[in-house]
Amino acid sequence: MHVVAVEEASRALEDRIRAEAKAIAQKYVAPPHTTDFALLFLPTEGLYAEILHRPGLTDFLQREYRVSVTGPTPR
Repeated sequence: MHVVAVEEASRALEDRIRAEAKAIAQKYVAPPHTTDFALLFLPTEGLYAEILHRPGLTDFLQREYRVSVTGPTPR
C-alpha cells in the first residue's frame, strides 16, 4: 500500500507542475508583447531536483508551454 501512495503522490506532483506551467504560459507568454518564454521558480532545492529528475518533464514544459523550470541552485 505504501508504494501505491508514493506513486499517487508522484503523479499528483507532476500533474500540478504541468498545470502551473500551463497557467504561467497562458498568463505571461504573449509575444510580441512579452518574451516567448516564462520561468517556473521552484523554491526549494529538493523540489527542483525532483522535477529535474523526472524523465522528459522539463523538455515537455519547454516544448508545450515555453516554460523553463528554475530553482534556488543554478544547474
